[in-house]
Amino acid sequence: MISNGMIGRALGVLTTEGDSVLPRGYVANPETFDFPIIAEKVEGAYMDRLWARDSSIEPALIVAAERLVKGVLSQLLQIVAFFLGISLRWQQRWAFR
Repeated sequence: MISNGMIGRALGVLTTEGDSVLPRGYVANPETFDFPIIAEKVEGAYMDRLWARDSSIEPALIVAAERLVKGVLSQLLQIVAFFLGISLRWQQRWAFR
């Protein structure tokens, strides 16, 4: 397993159509890393189209990337909210002692 050394960080990955079995070591396989993987499938992005540099899949890449960013931001906000809650409880407990 590969470690990123940072708790709470996830790796965002865009995947292609047709990924049925992701072998160990593949970047979108959750067993490759010891931290979360957030994957977004790019609709219509088959490997032959990518290798041919088919520009018609660009809009689908942008949509998938935007979904990926929103997913990562959502997780980040949850982590921040969790630590803010801990901080506020700590401040309330110790503020007037």
